[in-house]
Amino acid sequence: MQTDYPSGLIRRMEESLANGLPMPLKLLGGGAKVVCLVPARTDTTWWHDTIIQHDVRFLRGRLKFGNSKNSAPFPSALVVMG
Repeated sequence: MQTDYPSGLIRRMEESLANGLPMPLKLLGGGAKVVCLVPARTDTTWWHDTIIQHDVRFLRGRLKFGNSKNSAPFPSALVVMG
């Protein structure tokens, strides 16, 4: 799943999960796994309502994208759905 990171993330995931399965799983006919890279905002309602029900793998440290000198200002996690 690709989305604005993190501005459109909450909206996109909530829309995808509204009917019980992530949208990519519906498009593939089920049986697939979807892995999402998300900010590990464990103190938010969104995290507890949307993410915690899935398999979560926390990433050590802060991510850097491309040749950036600065890392992300938040921790990240991989969420496995399906």
